[in-house]
Amino acid sequence: MTSKSRNEASLVLTATINGHSSDVNWCDFSSSHLLTCSGDKTTRLWASVSESEWQEEKSISPLLGHSYYVNCCRFSPFETQILTCSTDGKCILWNASTGQPVHTFEHPETRVALKAFDVTSDFSFLYTAGTDGTIGCWDLTENKLVRVVNAHEEAINCLSLSGDDRVLAIGSSKGDVKLWLLNGGGRCGGGGGEMSTNALLVLLDAHDLGTNCCAFESHQYGAGGQYRLATGGNDDTVVIWHVEAVNNGEALRVTSKHTLKAHRASIMAVAFRPDGRLLASCSGDRTVCLWDSKAGHLLHQLEAHARYVTSCAFSQDGRLLATGSNDRTVKVWRVETDLDPWEESTQHASGTPSPTLATCSPRALCSQT
Repeated sequence: MTSKSRNEASLVLTATINGHSSDVNWCDFSSSHLLTCSGDKTTRLWASVSESEWQEEKSISPLLGHSYYVNCCRFSPFETQILTCSTDGKCILWNASTGQPVHTFEHPETRVALKAFDVTSDFSFLYTAGTDGTIGCWDLTENKLVRVVNAHEEAINCLSLSGDDRVLAIGSSKGDVKLWLLNGGGRCGGGGGEMSTNALLVLLDAHDLGTNCCAFESHQYGAGGQYRLATGGNDDTVVIWHVEAVNNGEALRVTSKHTLKAHRASIMAVAFRPDGRLLASCSGDRTVCLWDSKAGHLLHQLEAHARYVTSCAFSQDGRLLATGSNDRTVKVWRVETDLDPWEESTQHASGTPSPTLATCSPRALCSQT
């Protein structure tokens, strides 16, 4: 296992979890547990005996209900429920205490494979991303499909909501990134926040050969609505974008702040640490990178797995990073860093002006200029 590092950060392996019999596709932390899902059709729930021991699988695990690859899994914001989605076209809501399915979300007419999803912070709405280019908008209070948006002519590989539920981003196999401004606080139908069929802003050439992953930082900065979005693609690069709502929330301005290059293969996943100070990325080159998200430089790169590293997630306190791989393992790393937590007042204070800028109002199609 090889690594290279600046002094500011490093990853120390604390546990290796062997439980899945196929590729690990996603991982997510709650305040006390780790959730993983796999091509073996299962989702598994792990508890820590100590920092170095995560092999204790909860009695409700595995969660069985999908008939094909489970591509994404998340805890609900209140950690009482679990959501999973699969290539079988289903998104299943589970009781996190009993492991029993509560509801299955499935498009009534088509059974399109689902690659990713996200939920609003109040757990009222669910957005699912389909390989047919559609976004499904679901009302979680009534467990019903509200709307299907034909968002893209290509497969949607990733989807992410901003921390305040106002901006939705998707990335596609075409390589672009599309963003919607949801003025109704994540509402996808009915009322002033209804999601438009047309994206508010389109970054046409975000990544050459396909955008594989996207993730908003969990924080929102500034009264006008300022966000950071990280994306990764088949061009082996990670890009951090500054997204800002302008014109009284009627338009978006996007600036490319940093283009990060260290990986030698496609980027499979990206994740901000909860305080926003670090960004993790993982790749088909079997490595995990830690980046200073403010300065845009590499802090640490580690050959973490024997095969593709497909997923990564920080713990809620930012002290741990979980990675999943095609080698069927999940590894838990202790994050050691000398970097100070990010102060909100200085988040956008540094950095040089970017050559990439796009500003769009509703129904406008934009490219980078």
